[in-house]
Formats: sequence, C-alpha cells, structure tokens
Amino acid sequence: GVAHAAHEAADAMLASMTPAEREAMNIKMRQEEAARQEAARQKAAKEAEARAAARRALAKQNPKAKPIPQIVKEAPESSCSMWDRQKCNHFERQFIFNQRKDSLKKAQDELNHWESEIARGVTQTPHGQMRYSTMVRIVKEIIEYIQTHGEEKAKQDLKNKEL
Repeated sequence: GVAHAAHEAADAMLASMTPAEREAMNIKMRQEEAARQEAARQKAAKEAEARAAARRALAKQNPKAKPIPQIVKEAPESSCSMWDRQKCNHFERQFIFNQRKDSLKKAQDELNHWESEIARGVTQTPHGQMRYSTMVRIVKEIIEYIQTHGEEKAKQDLKNKEL
C-alpha cells in the first residue's frame, strides 16, 4: 500500500545519498528533535509557573494561612521504652526498629542530632514534643545498654533479635 511505497521511496533516497549527506541529515534530525524537546520543556515550565502564580494569587485573596501553632500545653509523657514496646504507638515502634543499636558512636551522634533539633525549637506542638522526647529517651536507653554491655554484646543481641 501507500506506507510500503513511502518506505521504498525513503530507502531509495537514503541509498542515493553519500555518507556525509546521511550524517548531515541525521544531525539535522537530532537538532530538530532536541529543539522540540526544549520547546516542550519550556512550555511545561511556563505552565507550572502559571499554576504557582495562580496559587499565590488565591492565597493573597484568602489569607487564612495556618498560623504557627504555639505551645498551649506540655505533651503527655509517653511510657514507651525499648524494653516495653507494648506501650509504644506505631511511630515509636518504627523508630525503635529503625535505630542502629550496635554502635555507641552512631547512637551518640543520633542523640546529639535530636537534642539539637529540640534546641532549635522544632517541637511547637504537644504531639511533636512527645515524639522528640520519646526519640531522645529511646536513644539514651540504647546508649546506656551499649555502655553497660559493650558493642559486641549489642551486636549479638541485635543478631538474635533481643534488641
């Protein structure tokens, strides 16, 4: 049919071209494709910017932005512990599960990180306070265990799933 005839014509045209002409045609086709892709990328970027501008305009019209919550009350104390996970919520159990419990240095680095986050004031809600205080308490329990029993015992206990 028609498609077959078009392919034969294209093959004949390619056969009549010199290698330099074919290379020039390939270069031109790659440049055209790169230009099409760049145009599509620029169009997508303009559309994204237009959506962002529309969101900003809507936010100016409706200034009901959520204020930064102030601490109204202290967080309830959690009774979660590495040694009694029945009293832990899902977040706390996941936090314990994901901690490296076999390296004193890593545990101390982790403790320094969470304490610095608290010092920066990232715990503005009671829920956040509870999470951060629980993380600090659990990391301290890990450090105490490693200091008491040593890293080798901690590694063995971790391997035996006792930690």
